[in-house]
Amino acid sequence: MADIKELAEELVKLTVLEVNELKNHLKEEYGIEPFV
Repeated sequence: MADIKELAEELVKLTVLEVNELKNHLKEEYGIEPFV
């Protein structure tokens, strides 16, 4: 399993476009959608 601190460090470096791509990938591949 990934180290949580390392994962957090990578996530905060993402651009808005990269976050959107990640959101789309999680939805398409895993059926995970953000809770709003």
